Formats: sequence, C-alpha cells, structure tokens
Amino acid sequence: MVAPADAQKIKSLLQQGQILAAQKNWAQATKVYTQIDKLLPKNADVLNMLGSTYFYQKEYTKAAQYYRKGLTCSPNHQPILNNLGNSLFSLGDADALVSLLTTRQNLSAEQQLLLAQAHWVLQQTDKTLAQLEAILTTEELTELTRAKTTIMQALLQYAAFPDIQTVQKTLQPLAETYKTFPAPDGVWIGGYYRFLSKLCALPIPTSPTNSLPMYAIGDSHTLSYAHHSIELNGQSYTIQPRILFNAMAFHFSAERPSPAKTAMRTLAKQLPKNTPLLFSVGEIDCRQTAGILPYLLKNPDKKAEDIVAQTVAAYISFIAQAFNKHEAPVFIHGVPAPLAENQKLENDQWQTLLQIIALFNESLQKEAEKHGFTFVDIYKKTVNNQMVAQENMHLDTSHIHPDIAVSCLKDTIT
Repeated sequence: MVAPADAQKIKSLLQQGQILAAQKNWAQATKVYTQIDKLLPKNADVLNMLGSTYFYQKEYTKAAQYYRKGLTCSPNHQPILNNLGNSLFSLGDADALVSLLTTRQNLSAEQQLLLAQAHWVLQQTDKTLAQLEAILTTEELTELTRAKTTIMQALLQYAAFPDIQTVQKTLQPLAETYKTFPAPDGVWIGGYYRFLSKLCALPIPTSPTNSLPMYAIGDSHTLSYAHHSIELNGQSYTIQPRILFNAMAFHFSAERPSPAKTAMRTLAKQLPKNTPLLFSVGEIDCRQTAGILPYLLKNPDKKAEDIVAQTVAAYISFIAQAFNKHEAPVFIHGVPAPLAENQKLENDQWQTLLQIIALFNESLQKEAEKHGFTFVDIYKKTVNNQMVAQENMHLDTSHIHPDIAVSCLKDTIT
C-alpha cells in the first residue's frame, strides 16, 4: 500500500514527468521518474517511462535494463516490448532482439517488422523475406508499416537478382501512396521507391558465365553497382549489394554499438576471404540535413577538417580491423558531388557543405591508402569547377547513374 502522503507526492511527480517529457527535457525527466520508481517500485508503466527517458538520451543499455525490469512486472506489456525491441536494435544486439521476439506469439505487425530488421542486420536473407511476407498477411496492418515492408521486400528482390517484373509488381501498390507518408519515414520510403523504379527502367546487366561474386557493402549507393560485372586480375566479378540501412561513417567512428557495426562484423565472418569488396559509406554524413554540417552548425567552435578527419579515420580503421583477415582487394567508394538543384541552404552553409564533401573525399583517399585499400574517386568523376555535380551524372536526386559508377570503378582498376 502507498501511504497517502506518498500518493500525493507520486501524483505531483507524475505530472512533472509528463510535462518534462512533452518538453523533451529527458535528463530532468530521468530524475523525476527515478524518484517515482523509488516510491512506486515494480510498476511497469513507471519503468517504461524511466526506460524511455534513457532511450531518448541515446543511453540504450540503461533503457533496455529498465524495459527488461518492466517486463518482469508485466510480461505482456506491449509498449515495453516495443520499446525494448527498439533499444536492442539501436544497440545492434540483433541476436537478443531475435531471441526476445521469436519466443512470443501474436506479434503485432510493427514487432514483426522489427524482427525482420534484426534478421536483415544478421544477413539472414531467407528469414528476412519470410518475415516480410508474413507481415503483409497480418490483419490491421497500417499503411506505413505496409509501405516500409514493401520497400524492404523490393530491395531484397532487386539485390538478390534483378527480376525486374517481380520488383515492379512488389512496388506497384505504392505508386499512388509513396508521397503521402510523413518524414522521416516518408523520406526513406519515397527515396527508395523512386530509386528502385528508375533502376528497374534500365537495361538488365548481363554477367559472363565464369563470373565470381564481388560484394558492395554500405548505403543505398551500392545498388548503383548491383549485378554489373568488372574484370580484376584476369577474372570476371559480378557485384552483389549488401545494404546497411542508413549507414553513416559516424556509426563506425562512435564508441557506442550500432546495427551498422553488427551487420559489418557479421559480413566479415560470412563473406569469403578471397572475394573483392567495395565499401560505400559516407554520403549520408555529407548531407544538408544529416551528418557533419548540422553538427558543425550546433557546435560552431568545431572545425570541419577536424571532424571529417576523425570520422573518416575511425570508419576506415573499423573496416580494416573487421576485415583484417581478408585476402582479396578492398575498394573504398568516395562521396559523389551533389546536385546544385538540391540546394536548400543559405549560400554560406551550402559552401560549407561543398567543402565538407571535398574534405571527406580527401580523407577517404588518405585513410584508404594508409590501410592498403584502393580509393574509387567518384567525386573527381562527378564534380565540376563549381564543386557540384556535372550534368548527366545522377540517376535521381541522390544516386549516381550505374553507368557512371561502374565506369569509375573500372577506370580505377585499370
């Protein structure tokens, strides 16, 4: 029983906590919900809120601890289950996430999607596809979850083999709706829908019969290389993409764990050591609304060259360490020059971004060569004297045309 005096105090603290959460003042909210937890122990709702205050401060390990504690009090508490799943995913602990969700029945569509993402991180393609297909048969499926599931399914279909008709059939239900979803999910859905649609409109690449696999690992730019073939040391290789969703160089340079790190380490174990590799990460770090520029605008005392150098050095070092037993050539893909028509910034900020992209490529080349890797200078291939992209380099607003990307790789090899 809660004493009357404590009950009044709890009521007051709950009101404070709700106000602080609405203000997104998570540090102060943590202190308030910690007090409530002491007065009202083993309360699942309180533990859920306490875990969430840590989650929104990106302290995912602490968040997961409180969510797990909440589940012991209320094993079927769906918000806690969802939040614990998101924490484990943010930590890159895909194995724990799979273990958590596969032991439960009657998962919601959102929980099934989280499970599919965990299988994706673990590079379990068959399990991912099976889970995505199961989601699309779920009752009470929201249009947003349906759209995200559909995009993931189409990406796997295109990455596995360019069966264009199958990919187009998968995307068709989104033709009228892909523009309707709010950010940030809408940006992701719309970007991939347009990119995949344009890829499907291109001629299907053909591969020599004696071709071996080469893997392109990284963000969506790996799809520009998908299923094209190159010659390396007298052997033909056909490029197969391995997509790491929203991967940034920052994810590999930061101390905290991440899904991208887990996926990269998984690939290091899975892929044959005698297979050439191409890494494409960094474009998201060099965007107008994400990565280095927004960080510099919030931290004007920092220098772009220092942040770029630190980020790139740590990213390439991570690759070198994860693939330290790899015996075949490793290629590091640069960041292409941006389209001038994409400019949404004031001119001084835009010029800063152009400098960041140039610095990023300089650092990529320096660090790649330091570790014995080969730099693929897509920046030099695409940039003009205004530091923006030349005409006819892009397939869409973000991605280089496959012909340009593949020719740059071939030129690098020769």
